[in-house]
Amino acid sequence: MKKDLKKFVKLDIRYIISGILFFIAFIFGVVLAYYNIGRTHIKLDNIRKSGYSSKVEVAYYPYRINISGKDNDYYFTMDKDKYLHIVYMSNKKYEEIKESISKAEKVTIIGISKNYDETLKEEITEIYNNIVQKEVINEDNVYRYIGKFYLDAVTTAKPKYQEKVPAWYIIALDIMLLSGAIGSINVAIKNYYKSKKTYQELSDNKIKTINKEMNEKDILEYKASRIILTNNYIIDHNKYLVVKKYNEIKWMYKNELRDYIFFISKRTIIAYDKEGNKYELATGLRSKNKRKFSQIYNYIKAKNPKVIEENTEESLEKYLKLIEK
Repeated sequence: MKKDLKKFVKLDIRYIISGILFFIAFIFGVVLAYYNIGRTHIKLDNIRKSGYSSKVEVAYYPYRINISGKDNDYYFTMDKDKYLHIVYMSNKKYEEIKESISKAEKVTIIGISKNYDETLKEEITEIYNNIVQKEVINEDNVYRYIGKFYLDAVTTAKPKYQEKVPAWYIIALDIMLLSGAIGSINVAIKNYYKSKKTYQELSDNKIKTINKEMNEKDILEYKASRIILTNNYIIDHNKYLVVKKYNEIKWMYKNELRDYIFFISKRTIIAYDKEGNKYELATGLRSKNKRKFSQIYNYIKAKNPKVIEENTEESLEKYLKLIEK
């Protein structure tokens, strides 16, 4: 395929995809927040304190414990996994649940988590053991059987609400994801306009010359780092378009970038021109690709023998004197 400098003036698909993925993750985070923050009924098994809005799923007919002897009473209930819960509810609610279960409908009771007092705990223990006709529940294992809290489905007290996931965690995560999405798209747009500016600053004759050189057989092209080395020009289009003659680079040195997220290292050539502009060339090659990286560096050096090298104070002083002239 014929190479054309104008084709390098485009939005970088890598940053666009990254931005889209960040945004999808952000939307997922918003949905997560919606279902986890605020007025959420948590399963009674997962409640950590008394006084919180809770729910119990019922799959079998409740069994009235008959402690109060009034319209409102305590009931043994079981979910589909046959976990036992104690629910305090009205006789009317009990009849509604019976009817729903007879129709094979899903039943969920909403209420408030409550602590057992000693009297209630002892009575429930005694009644349960009498039903099964042996001592199954005792003082040591009582909470393992009936849970740390019972569900009060009668009270009119205002409940507290417990998040499934801490609110600060979800909000912080959403902010990070949204920042990542905005940041990625922003980088893509900024790099596009940098490339566009570089291209527009080139004369038509220079563009023709560069295009001609890029399509010659003796060029060096490294697709992994998106750099082309022609007879007279460096064309780097990894982040944004950089077009420089070899003798325009006045100072350069090798640098290693460490990525602590993906635990990889990448090499790059830091280069400066006479106007003090900084460029990162041949990025994208991992540290293990030393041979290719050295080829690029040595080729630029061979084309520009007078370039200042090494990242030292002495090199910096030489460069500063050069650009002051």
